[in-house]
Amino acid sequence: MPIPSLLRERCAIRPGDRVMLAGSAEYGVLIVHTMSTVEAMLAQHHAAHDDQEPGEAL
Repeated sequence: MPIPSLLRERCAIRPGDRVMLAGSAEYGVLIVHTMSTVEAMLAQHHAAHDDQEPGEAL
């Protein structure tokens, strides 16, 4: 899916960057995250929950 150049510029997305798209037709939104952003969010989430027991719900 081509991403318009203005949006790529604003979001610092370079040609060839891998991204994750998430959208909602109900709300009319499309969210684009670079993989480095996804990795950072996951690392932060897991760091915040490191003290939980294995199998315990988050």
